[in-house]
Amino acid sequence: RRALLDAQELRYFEEQLARGTRLFVALREGRLAGVISANRSFADPRWRVACAVGPDETILFRVYVAEEFRRGATGGVFVETVMQKLKDEGKVVE
Repeated sequence: RRALLDAQELRYFEEQLARGTRLFVALREGRLAGVISANRSFADPRWRVACAVGPDETILFRVYVAEEFRRGATGGVFVETVMQKLKDEGKVVE
């Protein structure tokens, strides 16, 4: 699915995968519709933000919905689906 990402997006997501971040991907009509990043920790020095949670918790820290799929139900359904999957795994979503 890397071909669906531009160079900047690809670099960002590869960095996140190297940090152990889980990426959930939504496809619609053969195109990238969205990506959700989830991990037990998050840090962004640009915003001076850093946080971490326990082993049975998860932080959703990037929810991306492609512009052509916004203003519909794609984003909401995608977030609900990922949250339910994490809850089914015994993770509490922060």
